[in-house]
Amino acid sequence: SLTTFRSPTRTGYDRGSAAAILLSALEGMMDVNGEQLRIAAAILLAQSDFETAGFSSLWNNNWGNIRAKTSLPFTLIPGAVDENIAGQHVVAQGEEDPLRVFRSYATPEEGCRAWLELIRDRYPWAWAVLLVASDDAESAASFARALGDTANPRQYYTANRERYAAGVVARWGACRKAVWQ
Repeated sequence: SLTTFRSPTRTGYDRGSAAAILLSALEGMMDVNGEQLRIAAAILLAQSDFETAGFSSLWNNNWGNIRAKTSLPFTLIPGAVDENIAGQHVVAQGEEDPLRVFRSYATPEEGCRAWLELIRDRYPWAWAVLLVASDDAESAASFARALGDTANPRQYYTANRERYAAGVVARWGACRKAVWQ
């Protein structure tokens, strides 16, 4: 059951700040050279940027819109939450709608680390893409597609894979720039 409610607070960051937080968290999680770490960071930053509308809809330091399903701290996102579930557009608005319940993190670092651990541990096939990714938009698309690959036991998202990949790729260039600065 959900036990610790935290008031919803927008905790958006600019891409440069987000890149620095992400790189710091990622350093202890990937055993790769510095260049490969930055390539992976740019792709991950683009995916978080897409999930959070350019970090403007980032609530309570939740980098990946991770849902709350256990006794961990949570928040209710105010207003409507748009989702694509099984190919259908769903808008969650009710106070008790479970689609509005998301994890809440005390700090940007805690939220970033939890999101990275979720991807690494629940979606290892997508994490593997990051370990060998090239510094190009196609690698960003490959990672995004891997997160939603229905051939795997679970998917990070339920939206159309090509549209989701296109959304990540659209942000990849700006995120790459932020990571490499």
